[in-house]
Amino acid sequence: MRRRTKCYGRAVKKEERLRLERLLAGYTPLRKLYLENLRLHSYSEGTIKRYYRAVLSFVAHFWLSPGKVTDEQIRYYFEHLRKARALSNT
Repeated sequence: MRRRTKCYGRAVKKEERLRLERLLAGYTPLRKLYLENLRLHSYSEGTIKRYYRAVLSFVAHFWLSPGKVTDEQIRYYFEHLRKARALSNT
């Protein structure tokens, strides 16, 4: 049986947790721009942190740069979340 650990408030496989940690280690211009835009629109630091983690989780799922993800992959990911994690459509 695979051991699951907590990562960003949910249980994840060790492989996914390691991918997320590697993503956190890098700091790209796109990531910098994303965070600056959230701050420019006066989002709270807690909201920025949650949005940032959601993006990292999304990126870790496909292991692609957010700029290279297609519309079809985005739809697939949302469907995956809805089914696997029982999330609502909103």
